Amino acid sequence: MVGDAKASGSPEPTITWLKDGVKVSTAPDDPKSHRVLLPIGSLFFLRVEQTKRQDDTGTYWCVASNEHGEAVSQKAQLDIAYLKNRFRDEPLDNYVVSGEDLSLPCVPPDGFPQPEVTWTKDGRRIDFDAETRYSQVGDNLHIQSAMNLD
Repeated sequence: MVGDAKASGSPEPTITWLKDGVKVSTAPDDPKSHRVLLPIGSLFFLRVEQTKRQDDTGTYWCVASNEHGEAVSQKAQLDIAYLKNRFRDEPLDNYVVSGEDLSLPCVPPDGFPQPEVTWTKDGRRIDFDAETRYSQVGDNLHIQSAMNLD
């Protein structure tokens, strides 16, 4: 990921990046940093981190300054997308008496942005407008008057 910054002036301005109001540590000044301040002033992330020790999520902006003053950029929000790999609840094989209603649970994995649940039957996405006995209630699938074909 790269945050772009370009500034010109005489003398050449110094570029400083801030995250949530705190100066961002960058290589080469901080050799252990996973962020690099490029010669043109852009902030380059070697990798984006979201751990207890290091979280790159936040609001970033840069300041260009020289002896004549400073200019502050617009702010940009960095959110890190993720999707955990385990459903919190998922449908299992079920048996139901013909004509009875059936509800199949689904609680998707945690993620950002929030994952969307879609239901399929025999490899095809269920069209809830055409299949009137089928409905999605929250993330769960509800089948009214289940039949052998369901």
